Amino acid sequence: MNRKITSQMKMTAITLALFMSAFTAGAQIAWPEGQLLPSFPAPAQKQDLFYLRNTTDDEMFLFSSLKGIINRTQPRLFSYEGDAHAEGEYTWLNSLDVSYNTDNINNPWGLLAKYKTEVEGLIVYDAEQIHTVNLAIPMTKNRKLLIASPDLLSRLTAAPYNFSIVEDLRGKFTSALQVYQHIYDICWSSADKRLLIGLSPVNHTASLREYAVALGVPVIWLDPKTSAESVLLNKFLALMPPGANYMGWWPEEEPGVARLSYYGF
Repeated sequence: MNRKITSQMKMTAITLALFMSAFTAGAQIAWPEGQLLPSFPAPAQKQDLFYLRNTTDDEMFLFSSLKGIINRTQPRLFSYEGDAHAEGEYTWLNSLDVSYNTDNINNPWGLLAKYKTEVEGLIVYDAEQIHTVNLAIPMTKNRKLLIASPDLLSRLTAAPYNFSIVEDLRGKFTSALQVYQHIYDICWSSADKRLLIGLSPVNHTASLREYAVALGVPVIWLDPKTSAESVLLNKFLALMPPGANYMGWWPEEEPGVARLSYYGF
């Protein structure tokens, strides 16, 4: 099967599972012991539907983080990111009998204005060290911070948004390994180690990223075939409990799956 189609099918299955789990959830995200993945609050019966495709990477990072922030308290934003192989923008909403508002379907910036009172400010990633996009995600845990590109700051800090910069990651890291070592040293110790997510900051600019933001889960992109990255990856995995999950992708599938199998995940 075409790898692109397979990836789209995987993400569709994840979207359906996560959205369905919300119908049985309580008033906040809940993850009791013995449950495979967290449950979200019950979604609004009318979702704001918008396209998140054919946009810049900067906007993909921004609006996936907006979805994570808004949907962690109550799922209200539903984006369509599909291509010609996908099921269509209305398929899952219709199958779940959820209505949708299309006023801003082509204008996610309009939704940013609509929900701006639920945003505290910005965390700015370093475009020169793009892996800081992944570091920004666990830094949003329990905080309502949009993940922002330096190139969007002039727009985000001006009217009608007037967001302030709360965290600025520019100039603080010189390598990807240094970024992930920081995640391990600072974020992993206090994280719920039942879940770890793997996302490329180049190839995976949305999709599962919104889920990671909603939960504040550490996100890595470490290659088991690279010695220094392999050592650090093992440190992450060694602290995960039996029954833990890794969601996302690897630089190469086979070495990543083999490493997870070695640890029993």
